[in-house]
Parts: sequence; C-alpha cells; structure tokens
Amino acid sequence: DDKAQDQCTSCYKLGAGTHPDFHALEPDGAFIKIEQVRALEQEVLPYAPYEAKVRVIVIDGADQLTPGAANALLKSVEEPKTRTLFVLVSSAAHQVVPTLRSRCQRLRFVPLSDDDVTRVLRRHLAHASAGDEAASGPARLQRAVRLAEGCPGRALTWLSDEEKDRADELFQ
Repeated sequence: DDKAQDQCTSCYKLGAGTHPDFHALEPDGAFIKIEQVRALEQEVLPYAPYEAKVRVIVIDGADQLTPGAANALLKSVEEPKTRTLFVLVSSAAHQVVPTLRSRCQRLRFVPLSDDDVTRVLRRHLAHASAGDEAASGPARLQRAVRLAEGCPGRALTWLSDEEKDRADELFQ
C-alpha cells in the first residue's frame, strides 16, 4: 500500500500500526493481563521516544485490566517516564480500579453528529480497498451512521462483513 499523498509520515505510520512511539494495549481475550503490562514495562517504557517528541501508550479497555495488571501499571502511571503519555480508554470508567482512576484526568467525549460520522466514514472508505468501497453503498452507509450513535468506530463495525446481515435485518 503506497503512502497517501496527503498524509505526513507519522500519520501514515500511525494508520499502518508501525509508529515506534505509539503503543496500544488491548484485552487479550476478556482481560488485559499482568503479563501484557509487564511486557510494556520491560520492552517499551525504559526507552525514550524514538521519532516523536512524546511516546503515547493507549490502554484501550482500561476497565478490563485485571487487578494485578492495574496494580502493575499503577507505578508507571503515577511516575511516568519523561515524554510518555498514558491514555486510558473506557466506556465504563466506574469499573477502572479506583487507585488507577484516581491518578487520571478524566476527559469526556461527546458523540459526533451524523454529518461528522459520515465524513469520517467516507474518508476511511476512500482509503480502503475498492472491494470495501463497493460493498458499502449509500443505504448501508446511512444505516451504519444511524446505528453508530455518534461513534465512527461503531459505524465501521456495522459496515464490516460480520455485521452486514444483522444491520440489513434491522432496517428491512
């Protein structure tokens, strides 16, 4: 896949999942396990950012950290290495371990408008393969936007092949 002309190198690497200073930690199965946190602490955190001014660690599903994983992460979040930013993401913040939650600044995101979700989806589909674009006709796109409730990621899920039939059944 060639680098898009309108993308900077960092944006391209982020999109391709190859940026050396961006790390995402997601559940392995139902939970984020202590082994995942320890690997992050041993393989990533000891080093300074390689290309960017700041290293970003995203914990997606912070409410799914096991108690051991949350406790292992606590010291790194309390005393982050220079130029390291932790972003804990959760749709159920009240389920994040209280000791970890108390050390975080909470940011709430409001749902996007349907027009904004549509713009995000169109931009995403323009960068997708031709087969994906063809499979996402205007009617499917409109249904996905309505089902998304302001969340482009949810709309992309509805556009995926696994959810196609379910979405079609709901709106027939």
